[in-house]
Amino acid sequence: MANFTKQAIKAAFLELLDEKPLNKISVRDIVERCGINRNSFYYHFQDIPSLLGEIIAGFHAGYAKERPADIRPDPRAITDVDQWRLYLDKILYPDHKLMPQHRRWIGYTLKFAVGSLLSHCPGREERFLTPVFAYYRRPEDLDDYTAFQLLDTAAALPDTAYTASRARQMMDFAAALSLRKDLTIRMAAVLLLDRLARLYPEDGRALEAVTAVPDGDSGTLRYLKQDVLSQGAPLLLPEDVVSEIFLDNLKTATPWITKQGNLRLLTDFARSGKSPALHIATHLSNLIKVSDRVTVRHSAGNALLALAPRLTADQRNEVAVELCRGLELGQQEFTKYIPDYLGRFALWLPPAELDEVLDDLRVNLSSSDSRVTASVLDTVGVIYEAYDAYRARFPETDDAYRRRRERLLGLLMRGLSGIDGATRQEALFVLGRRVFGSGELGRHEKRRAFMLTQRKLLSAQDEFPGEGLTFYYRAAMLGKLYRFITEERLFHKGFDFGVPRPVAFFPGTFDPFTLSHKGIVRAIRDQGFEVLLAIDEFSWSKKTQPYRLRRRIAAMAVADVFHVSIFPEDFPVNIANPENLHELRAAFPGRSVSIVVGSDVVLHASSYKKSVTPDSIHTFDHVVFRRTEPDAEPADYSCITGKVLELTLPPQLEEISSTRIREAVDANRDISNLIDPTVQEFIYRRGLYLREPQDKPVLRTEDLSFLPASPETAEKFLRTMLSVPTAAALRTQIESRGDDVMVCRDTDGTILGAASYACLDSARLFARLGDPALSGLVRQNAGGRTLLISGLFVPRGERQSDLCQLLITEVLTLALSREFTYALYLPLEGAVSGYGRQLLTLQGFVPAGDSTDALAVDMRCPIVLSRNVDTAVKAPFSSSPRVLAAIAAAHRRLQAALTKLQPGSLVLSLSAGVIYHRLLQRITGRNGVPAEPTTPRVLGPDICVPYGKILRGVAVPNTVTKTLRTDKVYEPDLSTYSIEAYPDYSPLPDQVRTIHAFARPVILVDDMLHDGKRIRRLAPLLAETNTPVDQVLVGYLTGMGRDLMEQLGYDVDAIYYLPNLRLRFVESTLYPFIGGDTVRRSEALPGGLQPAVNRILPYAAPEYTGMDDETAWELSLCCLENARDILLALETEFRSLYARNLTLSRLGEAVILPLCPDKGGCMTYDLSRAASTYLEGDIELLKRMRPR
Repeated sequence: MANFTKQAIKAAFLELLDEKPLNKISVRDIVERCGINRNSFYYHFQDIPSLLGEIIAGFHAGYAKERPADIRPDPRAITDVDQWRLYLDKILYPDHKLMPQHRRWIGYTLKFAVGSLLSHCPGREERFLTPVFAYYRRPEDLDDYTAFQLLDTAAALPDTAYTASRARQMMDFAAALSLRKDLTIRMAAVLLLDRLARLYPEDGRALEAVTAVPDGDSGTLRYLKQDVLSQGAPLLLPEDVVSEIFLDNLKTATPWITKQGNLRLLTDFARSGKSPALHIATHLSNLIKVSDRVTVRHSAGNALLALAPRLTADQRNEVAVELCRGLELGQQEFTKYIPDYLGRFALWLPPAELDEVLDDLRVNLSSSDSRVTASVLDTVGVIYEAYDAYRARFPETDDAYRRRRERLLGLLMRGLSGIDGATRQEALFVLGRRVFGSGELGRHEKRRAFMLTQRKLLSAQDEFPGEGLTFYYRAAMLGKLYRFITEERLFHKGFDFGVPRPVAFFPGTFDPFTLSHKGIVRAIRDQGFEVLLAIDEFSWSKKTQPYRLRRRIAAMAVADVFHVSIFPEDFPVNIANPENLHELRAAFPGRSVSIVVGSDVVLHASSYKKSVTPDSIHTFDHVVFRRTEPDAEPADYSCITGKVLELTLPPQLEEISSTRIREAVDANRDISNLIDPTVQEFIYRRGLYLREPQDKPVLRTEDLSFLPASPETAEKFLRTMLSVPTAAALRTQIESRGDDVMVCRDTDGTILGAASYACLDSARLFARLGDPALSGLVRQNAGGRTLLISGLFVPRGERQSDLCQLLITEVLTLALSREFTYALYLPLEGAVSGYGRQLLTLQGFVPAGDSTDALAVDMRCPIVLSRNVDTAVKAPFSSSPRVLAAIAAAHRRLQAALTKLQPGSLVLSLSAGVIYHRLLQRITGRNGVPAEPTTPRVLGPDICVPYGKILRGVAVPNTVTKTLRTDKVYEPDLSTYSIEAYPDYSPLPDQVRTIHAFARPVILVDDMLHDGKRIRRLAPLLAETNTPVDQVLVGYLTGMGRDLMEQLGYDVDAIYYLPNLRLRFVESTLYPFIGGDTVRRSEALPGGLQPAVNRILPYAAPEYTGMDDETAWELSLCCLENARDILLALETEFRSLYARNLTLSRLGEAVILPLCPDKGGCMTYDLSRAASTYLEGDIELLKRMRPR
């Protein structure tokens, strides 16, 4: 794959050469043509000249055939040398129309093109050198520009290029040019003559030429001549000259060749032992960071490394700290060249100071700026690669040497599990280049690195499979790793991993993985175990972050701890299930498997209180961590038949708790003393643990019940709100007409409201209605039995509207379950209710003919609206009067908008709260347990499994409750969707295997069952794992849903039965930022937001059939305004409670699942703005789209 990318770059470059001149081609042009980024280009080539040199070196090499001896070459054929001559001319003599500065830039690349070519044509160097040296024959004919480029290129040629005759030719060439007026040419000539004099000291012409060079106009040149002619004697520079050199080197106007000469002088002066070494070293470190020429930076770096042995330990430390500060700048132009020299310079620091530098690098590796982390990883890679030299400089014990090398490797592995894709890419690059593909690192150290990292490298390949560029970086690294492994197997008999360590299986929710957990892991590892962290997908009582987020946090935290791995997510292990434990033992044949738990788990967990059976938890060896607090219960391990290893933690680690972490996150405080710094950055960047309760809320029964009542009971209630005669008259009418009564009671039996209703068949219509026109209208429209609502009675008060709505819903759903097809509202005499009539119009009731009192509605195909916004809001906002009032007002407006979809059809509003609490009663009844929590807890035999958007994150009393996290995931164009795991949760097959591990019959729970998309997706997985389904229990069930259950063979029950429905709306999914359906995007959004779609304008075309443009627009506007008003109420309440603004970055503190409308991959959200401000803009946009 790496070779493929390299060839693509070459092909793109050749295509561009056909379109534009060489001097017009930039790196940006090449990478845009290839579809890669600049880093990928620089991974393979230093610059365009090096690319050009490699292409020419390989010209015809791939397909040239051997020519028969008697056949002459075709004189018209273009050879590689012809191409080389062509491009030499283009570089040395650019287009005359170019600016002088541009011409100099092109000429400066000559030495790089030559160097690249020579490095890629072994055995053919002379063939390509001959055209180069041809330009050196007549120096008098060269202009200053060309002369300087040729001198610079000659100085960069390898020593092997200079035969004795060529050296003489170049001495004459440099001597001729050294007399020119241009200072840069004289400087370059002296540097070249110095090199030739060192190569051929017996030839005195080079030094004679140096003596003759005019130097009156430059102090640097004068001292440079003196230094060259001294041939290694100590060079002494006056203080004022040194200061002038420092100043010249920092000026952008100083030619770079002059700076090269200055660096030569400083280096030789430092060698004398009488120089201000620290000042020179500090100056060199500044040049590495800020010089405008790459050549100067490299020269300064090499000079600094040469100076390092002459500095004291304190001076070295000061320079190293200064270079480390340079890494923190995070700007590529400053930090790009620091790692190579900081890494090698750091190896001149004593052990204590080197460890301090590594501490500093570790802190910077947690930076939020990926450019900083990339530079840190490069530096660590250089130190690791060159670390063998450290032992000779600072003798240490083998153990200290090994631990520091492991620490360096651990820092690289931390980068491999970093937060940003750019950080992970750089870690892959460094591991490939500096470790497994290094030519400097010894084979023994490569072997050791591989044996330490092989498991982590393998698991890292599956962590981020969809990242585009990471794929290429991974391919490049794996190519070097594969070559190393192949060489080891072919030439060194492979790898001997020795006797495998015993396994320590460490299960837990790790929400989050703290420094306390890391201390436990290290302590176990140091006992000789291989630790496997099994992240529980489920918690009995705790409300945890999504499984994959917790898994990733744990992986980041232990990335630098070797012999510690994350247990596979597709291998669920329930320690209470002997069958699972047997499979765990079988997975590690010949190795001891120990279970890691806390002493409190042994004392209280139900699995330890069961009787001992083969492969039960009691039969395993254990590593038990005992708490050392004074009030801790005494440890008792008598139930364990295996060996027990007891360990304790330092007190400071025992004090770390998830509660402290949540409190600190809420206060936006530093928590790096509680969790790993990288994890801290991840938590704050993703907005995790904000206003997040630690415990699952326990679902409790509602204080309302709806029951039939007698007319006598109704009269007693009516007397509390009406006069006695009126109440008596109403009772008489109810009794005489045979109407039924339904009352709403609270927990103490007090009646809060009542409704009277009757069932009418066609024979009784006129007798009851007394109006032939109204009777005829009902017969014409009703396809079956008719419901007559004759009275709605709720006392005035703040709950009047809600109670009346609930009574209406109960009466209507009762009628629908009995397959009534039409409903009529005609109040009894004295029972006329203005608020009741208003609420009924929100249910779709319309005036019945010319009657002034009667309202009617068609019930055959109702529109169902699930009222669930309050369940999408976190506490304490879900109980705030301001927020609840906004939610209620929004619901009424939405009801009114839905009545326009199909005028005259029923709009049935179902309360999620009522459904929740009735489901609770059905679940606990089915499971044979009380509906209230008991102490001690007595669990029923079944497991409750909510598989939709209902009951997420709550616990059913006395019942094991495990949510199947499913989601409807749309493709970006909304053409199709699929039922998948919710983002950051395990794949659905793994979740089902976890449920199967409980070995309990399943009660599947959802809010509704109609077409059954979710249950159709889950049924094969449940069957595959032989997971028994005891019952499917839903909030409301349609006739289609009942048919599906019969096909699947599942027993089904529902709170409401609706034979048919026209449309179904879930209120929260219509409101942006509060609900919606997920949209598939490869890149995660910042702040913990999920890209989502609400099927309203202007985000998407409404998916509901039979809706005209005007109605769709009005419904969309209603939803946007409702969402804005609810969010404004949340923002006001948030500001009142916490004295800060509820911005998008903190939306997760108020909304359970913060979402944002997906507007394409190019649109981003400003996390510092409030969600309501975005909705204001969307409302304005929608108003522009109103149909005309």
